[in-house]
Formats: sequence, C-alpha cells, structure tokens
Amino acid sequence: MMSEALFRAVMLTLCRSMAVAGLCTLLAHLCLPTLKQVRLVKRFGWLLLIPIFMPPLVIGYAYSNVALSLIRHPILNDLLYSLLLAIRFFPVTLLLIHMAPPAPLSAAAMHNLKLARRSRWTSFILHGQGRVLVMAFAVVFVLSFTEFEITSRMACTHWSIWLFDAQVGGAPLSSTLRWLMLPGSVSLALLWLVFMALPTRAQRTSLHPTPSSHSLRLRLSLLVGWWLVSLLLCLIIPWWWVLKPAIGAMPTVITKPEIWQEIGYSVMYAALSTLLIGMFTWLLGFTPRWVRWLMCLPGLCGSLVVGLIILGLFQTNTFNAMYDTPLPLVLALTWIALPAALILAPILRQRSTGQHLTWLTRLSLNKQHQTLARHLHWQQQVRSMLLLTGIIAYITYHDLPASALLSPPGMQGAVVRLYNLMHYGKYETLSAMVVLTYMLPPLVLGLFVMISRGRKLPDHG
Repeated sequence: MMSEALFRAVMLTLCRSMAVAGLCTLLAHLCLPTLKQVRLVKRFGWLLLIPIFMPPLVIGYAYSNVALSLIRHPILNDLLYSLLLAIRFFPVTLLLIHMAPPAPLSAAAMHNLKLARRSRWTSFILHGQGRVLVMAFAVVFVLSFTEFEITSRMACTHWSIWLFDAQVGGAPLSSTLRWLMLPGSVSLALLWLVFMALPTRAQRTSLHPTPSSHSLRLRLSLLVGWWLVSLLLCLIIPWWWVLKPAIGAMPTVITKPEIWQEIGYSVMYAALSTLLIGMFTWLLGFTPRWVRWLMCLPGLCGSLVVGLIILGLFQTNTFNAMYDTPLPLVLALTWIALPAALILAPILRQRSTGQHLTWLTRLSLNKQHQTLARHLHWQQQVRSMLLLTGIIAYITYHDLPASALLSPPGMQGAVVRLYNLMHYGKYETLSAMVVLTYMLPPLVLGLFVMISRGRKLPDHG
C-alpha cells in the first residue's frame, strides 16, 4: 500500500530530523557563551549566518553526483544529507537561542527549587533555560522535517518527496491531502511546543554563568571549526562544482531570452508576494498574539503543505476560474514567507526610548539636531524595512515545491525549470543556468545590506 510507504518515509524523516535538531541544539547551547563573551565573535558573528543564504537547490545539485556514487551505500548518503542539514540549520538554532527572551526563573530561583527537592529536569524544562532549548529544537526539527530541495537531488527517503511525486504523478488531490494529515500533524505538534515555550510577557533578565577562560577557548575552537567546515561543505565545494563547468557554457546561456523571461517571472512573483506580506504584517500588528501565531502555522509547516492546500482551494468551484492565474502562487508564497516577516520584523525594528528621542529631536530648529533625527529615523525604521524586504524577497524567489505545483501555464519561474532539468543529470549548460538564476538574489540582498549600512552620521565635530 502507498500509505505504508508514506508511513515508513515519515518515520525515517522523523528520526533524521530529531537527530539533526538535537545536534544543532546541543552545539548552539555549547557555543552560545562565546557569542556573549568574545568581542571578535560579537563583532563578526553575522558571518555565522552565511550557510542560511546558500540556495538549498544548488547544494542538492552540487552533491547529486556524490549521492549517485553512494547509491549502494544509502546509510552514508543519508549521513551526508543529515550533515548538510545540520550545517544549514545550525545558525538558525544559534540565532534563536541567542535572541530568545531569558528563562522565566533566574539562576537563584532555580537553585531554590533544587534545594526544595523539586525534579531537576522538570524545573530546567518548565522554568529554566531548557524552555528556550525546547523551542529552538522544535523550530529546527520542523525546518528539517519539511525540507525539500536538497533531498530531492540526493535521493534520500523523505515524506515530502514521496508526497510531491505522488501528486505530480497523477494521484487524486483528495488522496494527497488525506496523506498530508500524518506529516502535517507531526509539524503542528512540534510547533505547539514552540507556542507553549514563547513567553506571554517580558521576563526579567536571568543570570547566566560566565564560563572559565579554558572552557571559553574550547567553545571558541568548536565554533570556529564548525564554521570553517560549514563554509567548505555548504559554500565552497558546491559553488566550485557548479561554477567550474558553467564557465564554458555561460556565453551561450546568457544570450538566451528564455532564461531571462523565467527569471523575470520569479522576480515578479517574489515582488508581488513581498508587497502582500508587507500589507499583512502591518494589519496583523493590530491583532492579538494568538491571531499572528495562527497565521504563521501553515507557512511553518513547509512550502509543500501550503502548495497542496492552495491547490485544493483553487480546484473548488468557487475559485476554479482563477486557477490558471498567478494569484494561487502569489498567495502561497505570501503564506510561506509570512512567518519570517512576523518573526523578524520585531527583531529588526528597534523599538526603544530612541524613538522618543527621534521624535523630540525632529522638533528642534537646530540643523545638527535635525540631521541627528534623520539619522536615527534611518537606523530605526528605513534600515530595518530594507533588510526585511530583502530577506522576504530572497525567500519567495527561491521557493520550489509550491512554485512547481502552482505556476500558471506559460509563466513558469526559473527555479522550477531548473528543478525539472536537473532530473536529466549535470551538464555545462544547466550549470550555467543555475549560476545565472541564483546570481541575482545575492546581489540584490547584498545591495540592500550595503544601503542599510551605508548611511553614516555626519561628523559635526
């Protein structure tokens, strides 16, 4: 039975995702004091985020030949795939734990619970730092559990690939949605842990023990070593394997209008969904917390889940007339990237007493004060908006599962076409198309970062 095959794929994906999330959470917990204590790491800590912005389809495409050579050794291939996932999602775990609110109880209160003979692990999970670790574990688990692009090229057993192949292979949508209930319930259960771990109000700052200098050096060595390995496996080797054959075919590919037209479609879908996300983020800012969390749930369950839900919605009689338009794909991309917008917007937006200072400074007639007010406004509002726009556009441009399911006829994006061509193996022309397609988003994102960091406060001294 196909349902039995799906059950085995879900169980294997479940075990793999738990291992990846556990490894990422443990390493992040060990390396976190380094971010807070070592000045050099605090200054250049953003370099740890580089693996996040490596396109996953490029990673899968680069390692597809390695996966093919390991076809007789599926365990080794699965270990390599799990390592790539851990490298890719470790920065997410580190960022979540670093930016999460402190634990509800301070270190002194935790010690009092220990003296009162309360269960050590229960107190750690419910009231201590374990609450944050559980939240980070659940988020990374869901990211690994719903991953699609890398596993699609490395031929690993994964429920998302099984379900996607069943849908495009002609299975009835009603059956696909019924099969989706099993992996979807797993994702929702883990996301419920995230919701329970999030604080309902601002917590007071808890005490964090400072590690010894010897321990700090060991943690720093671990962090630097992991970062170097991540750069090698997740950035340098993939791009080298893609760029080397692409150089010879680039002059031919760059003159083809089809690839530029497909890139244009991808940019159009990303731009429209980014505008919708901006509007929804503003509107949801006036709603209760549980409403924003509810809107995040579908997107957090993964692109394939959203794509199948939108596909089922627009095949009903009510919305069937708009099925072959860009609307289903734009709505799906909006839903997929909305969680990132709702999570990152409060972090990037600097809400503090500085905003009140900006408002007061703008009332001054002094030109230097007005210049200061413009600079503060840039720092607090414009810069965060540019960074958020660039990140959301980057996410929507790279989406594959929903785009493959919902692209209207004759308006297929570049990423979907690349995915279809990758089924025929690696060759020079395809490598050149991959480079051309994925060259644009980093340049645009880098431009946003440069603009956001480029405005300096004039020196009036």
